Amino acid sequence: MRMSNWLAGAATCLLMPVAAAIEFPKELDISVHVADVRISRAVGTVASHVDPVLAQVTDAPNFVRSDFASGKLRGSAFIQDAFGDFVLSTASLAVELRNNSAAVLSLDPGKVKLTVDATFQHSLGTESLGTVGNTLVANLAAVVVDAVGSVRSSGATNIVYRYADSVDDAPADLSLLTDVQGGFSFATPVFNADELAVDLLSSALTVLPGETLALSVLVSGTATAFAFFGGTGFSATTDFGNTASLLLDLPPGFQVRSDVPLSWVTTTPVPEPASAMLLVAGLALLWRRRAGRARGAPAP
Repeated sequence: MRMSNWLAGAATCLLMPVAAAIEFPKELDISVHVADVRISRAVGTVASHVDPVLAQVTDAPNFVRSDFASGKLRGSAFIQDAFGDFVLSTASLAVELRNNSAAVLSLDPGKVKLTVDATFQHSLGTESLGTVGNTLVANLAAVVVDAVGSVRSSGATNIVYRYADSVDDAPADLSLLTDVQGGFSFATPVFNADELAVDLLSSALTVLPGETLALSVLVSGTATAFAFFGGTGFSATTDFGNTASLLLDLPPGFQVRSDVPLSWVTTTPVPEPASAMLLVAGLALLWRRRAGRARGAPAP
């Protein structure tokens, strides 16, 4: 067999898988996205905002923000010298992604992740009775809905951080409560009186053609101060303003079609057909030159 014929056959074999890989676009269409934030006190909600892309409110010095484009949730709750009051800042984000391709979307465990990094501060006054406290709640959930609207699979992981201290002789109370469902999990957390760092992780997820993957995340922080005689020096701050961010890591070939660029979605690109053709053409030219030199003939 002539070398040129062999190369032509090899080129055909190499190009066939590439053509098959791009026969059906692997696209996920975002059909719904809602950002929701609110700040509450003992009297009720004092500020709130719901928006498809960016929701944020401020009730100085408290603030809260939910950003669909970046997938980040931020907020801070601060209370000082209160006679039995608290502040709660809550940020949430809900997204629905429909598999409009002919390919099955298979996500390994942890390919959907919520990273939480929160800090806390608290100061007790000098009154004989009084307490301060910090609470942070983080939740990651996913539901797969089939083409007729029935839930095919679901899972969630939830973490509740609690800290409380008082002016009496009792030691401070610090706890981390966890709940996982549907194979979801969380990485080993780092937490103490001043910090909480943890990753909430999804289970393995399969989204068939025509199905929808619904993701929801929520982070809320509460600061509580109780000074029995209204004395000074009592304060608490719960801050998840560093990072509380969503991440979706898609397998090769999949992409998300969204009206807003999304930095929280990562994809692994596949080789483009043009690149593969150039590679094969280069190999063919190299073999022809080598064959020409072997026969003593000039290479074309």
